[in-house]
Amino acid sequence: MKSRIGIIVGIVAAFLLVIAGIVMVSNQPTTPPASVTFSDRDNIEAMASQIDFSNYSVNKVNAADASSGQLPEKVKGDKSAPVIIYEFADYACGHCAETNTELNRIYNDYDGRVAIVFRTFILGLQNGVAAAQAANAADIQGYWERYKNILFSEQAIWMRLRDGKLEDYLVKTFKEASDGAGDVDKFIKDMSSAAVIQRIAFDQAAANSIEVSGTPYLIINGERVAVTDLRTTIDEILKK
Repeated sequence: MKSRIGIIVGIVAAFLLVIAGIVMVSNQPTTPPASVTFSDRDNIEAMASQIDFSNYSVNKVNAADASSGQLPEKVKGDKSAPVIIYEFADYACGHCAETNTELNRIYNDYDGRVAIVFRTFILGLQNGVAAAQAANAADIQGYWERYKNILFSEQAIWMRLRDGKLEDYLVKTFKEASDGAGDVDKFIKDMSSAAVIQRIAFDQAAANSIEVSGTPYLIINGERVAVTDLRTTIDEILKK
C-alpha cells in the first residue's frame, strides 16, 4: 500500500514539475520581431549597378537627385574648406571606428580648414546595412553626426543583435543622439524607406566607380591617402 502511495505521489510530483516548466518557459521574455525591413549587401549592390555614376564624381559633393533618393551627401564642415576628405566607411568596420576618432580630432584641430564627406561602403559585415539605414534615417532629421559617433563607439554592443533587439537598440540610439527631440515614429519609418536604401546604393555606386575594396578608404584631391598620412597631406596642401 505504501509502495502504491509512493508511486502515485511521484507521478503527481513529476506532473507538477512539467506544468511548472511549461509556465516558466511561457513567461520567458521573447524578442519581438523587428518592424523595420533591413536590406542586405546583395540588394544594395544590385541597386548600385543600376546607377550610371559617370554623371557624378567621387571628388566633389554631389547634389541630391533621384539616384541618391533625393537625400544629400553627409558633409561635416564647410564644403568650401581648403581641404576636403572624402571617406568611404562601413559602420560595422572596426578600423573605420578607429579612423572616425582620428577624423574627429583632425576636424577639430584644423578649425574650419578641413571638411569631411562621409559615404557608406557596405562590406557585408553583420548588421552593417541595418546601421547604415539607421544612420541615414537619423540624417533626415539632422542627427547623423552624433548618431554616427555613437554607432562607431558602440560597435561591440549592436553588431550581434538580432530582430527586435537590434531595432530597439537603433531606436534607443536615435533618442540619445537627438536628446529626445527627434520624431521616433518618423525615424522608424525612414529606416525602411526607399529613399534611404537608394542613398546607400548611391554611395556604393560611388565606391564601385573607383573600385573600393576595403574600408576605411580616404581620398584628398583625387588621391587615396592612408590614415597615418592624413595630417602630413593636409599640412602640405595648406602651405600652398
